[in-house]
Amino acid sequence: MKCARAYEAFIGTKLRSKQNINPLELANIRIEAISRFPELKAYQPHRGVESAELELFNKVLHNTMLKAGFRIPASHANEATSIPK
Repeated sequence: MKCARAYEAFIGTKLRSKQNINPLELANIRIEAISRFPELKAYQPHRGVESAELELFNKVLHNTMLKAGFRIPASHANEATSIPK
């Protein structure tokens, strides 16, 4: 639970000033998180396996984005996600 709170605080600061976010920005948030949180460093992208910690980070990212008002349509996962106007 402590990790989830730390992830939520980190993600919140990254999303706070944004009105929209695209997949590249999300990837950059994940890359920065992997370098910032030691438990996420076990992720090996070439193996395609997510650690439990990275899975938790991704769930917290998704939920924090929803709380902030970002739309996350499943059919548009590769497109920009934005706050509805």
